[in-house]
Amino acid sequence: MNAVDHSELDNLPGLNVLIIDDNPIVHDTLKAAFEGMGIRNIKSAQNAFHGLRLCEENNFHVVVCAFNVNSDKDGFHLLEELKFKGYVNKRTVLIFLSSETSEALVNSIVELQPDDFWVKPLSAKAVQSRLEATLLIKQKLFNIYQAIDCGNYSKVIYYAERHLLSPELKKYQANLLRMKAEALLNLREFGSAELFYRDLLCSYKYPWTYIGFVKSLLKQEKLAEIDELLAKLTTQPETRFATYEMLAEYYIEAEDYERAYSEIKKATALAPRNI
Repeated sequence: MNAVDHSELDNLPGLNVLIIDDNPIVHDTLKAAFEGMGIRNIKSAQNAFHGLRLCEENNFHVVVCAFNVNSDKDGFHLLEELKFKGYVNKRTVLIFLSSETSEALVNSIVELQPDDFWVKPLSAKAVQSRLEATLLIKQKLFNIYQAIDCGNYSKVIYYAERHLLSPELKKYQANLLRMKAEALLNLREFGSAELFYRDLLCSYKYPWTYIGFVKSLLKQEKLAEIDELLAKLTTQPETRFATYEMLAEYYIEAEDYERAYSEIKKATALAPRNI
């Protein structure tokens, strides 16, 4: 995949957009909405095989993919493959479509961290306003997404700290703090990550702050400190899948495969697409 430049996302007529959905009506609705914004380069695929072929031949700035592409591969596994092959990365605007909003689906979506999730049926006005907002975020935080794609987590922290000082980017503060925290984990600076998450939890009681905090402690073998918190996280719909998955990873690293399998089974019951 060719590198995407920040300025390309600001040029709507130059955007390359891919729509993957097995419903022709969805294609017509999205195309009309995108064309109303001045976007002209729109490709369509009604199955995963065709979507992959188009990605082999084109560099897409925006990928809109439905979960119910069931003719040959569902949307979740298709997007996993697109990410693995490098056709989709953090600089790509990734949008999921679905008419379903079950807990299992939402858990699967959270794992892939899309830029937005659109629930069918769609209206042209809502599509346009949400895509504009998503593109704006991508442009503002482009240098961080680029650093993540390159695996340069020190740069992620550098850019995040710079952006956090900007009043213009105040509305993106939570996103910036999350990326900085995850960069600390990726750099294996678990002690620093623990302190950072502790501080965040004073103001940001989001699922990702609790999950990140627990992960930083697990990496330091501080299980005794989080027994009560783990029990709480496994009862909350928005955190239980991520908690089971995190515990499974921990037990695999500890070569305790029996307990890892137990956690995997719990995670599978919540989001079978991810396992």
